[in-house]
Amino acid sequence: MKPLTTFYKFLHWCVRHTFPFAYRRFECEGMERIPENAAVIFAPNHTNGLMDALALVWLSQKYRQILFVARADIFRNRRVAKLLRSFRMLPIMRIRDGRENLSKNDEIMSQCVEALQEGIPFCIMPEGTHRAKRAQLPLVKGIFRIALIANERLQGEKDVCIVPVGINLGSFFRYRSSLLLKVGEPINVTEYVKRHSELATTEQTMELRSVLTAKLQTLHLTIPDNDNFEAIEECCFLTSCYGDTLNERLLRSQNLLERIENAKANDPEKTDALLCEVNTFARLRKRWHIYADALTYQASLGKLLVITLLLLLELPYFLFSLLAVSPFLVVSEALVHCQSDDAMYNSIRYVLSMIFYPLTILIGAAICFASLSWWVALVLIVLLLPSYLFFYDYLRLVRLCYSSWVLKHDRRLHEALRHLKLIIRNL
Repeated sequence: MKPLTTFYKFLHWCVRHTFPFAYRRFECEGMERIPENAAVIFAPNHTNGLMDALALVWLSQKYRQILFVARADIFRNRRVAKLLRSFRMLPIMRIRDGRENLSKNDEIMSQCVEALQEGIPFCIMPEGTHRAKRAQLPLVKGIFRIALIANERLQGEKDVCIVPVGINLGSFFRYRSSLLLKVGEPINVTEYVKRHSELATTEQTMELRSVLTAKLQTLHLTIPDNDNFEAIEECCFLTSCYGDTLNERLLRSQNLLERIENAKANDPEKTDALLCEVNTFARLRKRWHIYADALTYQASLGKLLVITLLLLLELPYFLFSLLAVSPFLVVSEALVHCQSDDAMYNSIRYVLSMIFYPLTILIGAAICFASLSWWVALVLIVLLLPSYLFFYDYLRLVRLCYSSWVLKHDRRLHEALRHLKLIIRNL
């Protein structure tokens, strides 16, 4: 592999130290499962564009770099392709790019295998594309071909392991939501090939795909992609507890999915009626713009009054924060609305925040110290430091507070919520 550039080292350092700040709640489970002294291939689900790749950069922070492959169409522009390659990203052809181009993947796979031989971890999104949905697409075969070729070339020098990673987002489109990274038990391809040496390569590929599919489904919320998808997703919102860790919330939702499947098998008519009722509630909730987190937020009248008062007291600082982040907001929202891929929203916001936040601090410091007394300037800079995070967290608390007031005082919504929670709990 080519030596690392200073630019790459700087970006790698930035992601490792700033990525968790893109989320209000950030949890990681199972990092100890990443094998030592092995050729590591990360295999995460793919729901949120560039943010998924950056999550793997953060997860693999003990390595100096990580290699990625991405769909070939984003490499068509020569300048963009050069930039992406400097980020250690390689293009991979898909059938939609033309069968005649698939042979170009052989060279890319050789580079991936070379990286594994040099101890550089490799990441491929095995679903082949991203989709902002709590479901799982069929896995493509490329990751298994690379793993088997690498295992053959390494010849027992080190084991080749596929490490499944679940990426669980609280929201696909809101910035500063929540993220749970969950690392699963690695699939030791070297040991698998030894145990099943009698199988042809195509058979080994199919079996490895089945194993990885099953492992990934235990690491992120995988709702069946059918007509009941939205109703089941709403049920997951209804059954979570506000004080849960993100991992507990995932386990609770997975348990609910299993109970719904059992209920559908035992009493399909009753289950369909419940899901229909949940859909009706979901439409009503969205009409009133009720925040999903408010469905499990237990707040007394007194607590809501205190939160409302705090929001009013913090309003001046919110307006100060709004002024500080306004250039970032104007540019990021313009870029967000100029492109059609919803799953890239948070990627755009994160990348721009890494540019605008330090610029805001530097420009603000220059203006303040040039025009004000040093102690006033120092106070303003201290106030400026948390402004980006405070802006998004304040808006979230406003949504939560508003939603709680509506749920508490709209009798129809309140009774429907209580009724559905009771039924779901007894499934």
